[in-house]
Parts: sequence; structure tokens; C-alpha cells
Amino acid sequence: MEHYALLNKKGFTLIEIMVSLVVLLVVFLGLMQGALVAIDSSMRNILREEAISIAQTTMYQERNIAFANLVPVPASPATQVSRNFRNIQGFNYNPAIAVTPLDTTHSRVVVTVSWNWKGQAYSHVETALADSTYWLR
Repeated sequence: MEHYALLNKKGFTLIEIMVSLVVLLVVFLGLMQGALVAIDSSMRNILREEAISIAQTTMYQERNIAFANLVPVPASPATQVSRNFRNIQGFNYNPAIAVTPLDTTHSRVVVTVSWNWKGQAYSHVETALADSTYWLR
């Protein structure tokens, strides 16, 4: 029975391969976590942009009400608004409108849009000064 000895012992041992695989695993886990953070950040921005759009639309609707018909109310909830995003169907926003008279010719109109994402509450606020001279008559 003949035994052959390796004359060139420059190969990798099993331990070296296992250590390199563990290092690669840690690197890929870090990259995956970074991708998840980027996706979540992107989704929060998309949701915020839609909330801004809803607030602006609600404010435009308020501007179409005559100044004399602006009723002073504390934040009253408007109809819940539902939108579809990516894989999320029926995502809900909750707009609220508050009209506060400042004097006989001025009122403050505040539109607040709130929503929840991953258990955290977010909101966007738009404020306008209603002037009896420039507001819809």
C-alpha cells in the first residue's frame, strides 16, 4: 500500500473555510439589515407624501367654503381616507379639521392628518389664515 504525501501544503484547512463563511454570513446579515432599513425609510416617506397630499386636498376643500360659513370647531375628524400602496391595501389616514376665529375678519384653519405605521403614530399639520377679504366669499 502506497502513501502519497502532499508536497504542496498551501491549501485551506477546514477551519479556515468555516471562519471565512462565518465572516461572510456576518457581512451579508449587515447588508440585509441595511436594505430593510432603506425599504422602511422609503415607505415612511411615501406615506408622509400621501399625508401631505391629503392635507393639501382637504385645505383646498376648506378654501371652497365661504368665509361666513367657516364654523368654529375644535379638531373635528373628517372622513377617514384609505389608500393603496405597494403590497398594502386600504392604508388609512385620519384627517381632522379645526377652525378657530381670531377676530371678525380672520380665522385659523388647521388640517391635521394622522396615520400609524408599524405601531408608531405620525401626523402632518397644515395651517392657513382665512381672511374675509381673500377667502372665498
